[in-house]
Amino acid sequence: MAHTLSDETFMLLNFVKPKESAPQDFMFAIACLHHIYWVLGTALGVVLGSQFSLNIQGISFIITGVFVVIFVEQWRATNRHTPALVGLLSAILCLALFGKTYFLLPTLVIMVVVFILFKRRLE
Repeated sequence: MAHTLSDETFMLLNFVKPKESAPQDFMFAIACLHHIYWVLGTALGVVLGSQFSLNIQGISFIITGVFVVIFVEQWRATNRHTPALVGLLSAILCLALFGKTYFLLPTLVIMVVVFILFKRRLE
């Protein structure tokens, strides 16, 4: 399943509850279908992309939108907001310290360290 994980798969698997008695099969099917759609879409984009002239300025905002939706939906789905706040605050801190080019890796390191140190308390 790790090889099929994408942001969209993660979001669906967190928010769609299977009605079947075998949730592992449901999750595996979702993950496989997303992976197949992703690979086929990429292959079609490579083959057909040069045939079209599109103005793609601003399209990178879609990724930001996906992460905002994932964040908001997880916030609504749980009463425990500490992990989300740790991520948000560490990202803001690292953005201020390192700038938008280099903030991601320090943010992830801070989050991992905080989650390891306070694992029992967060559970």
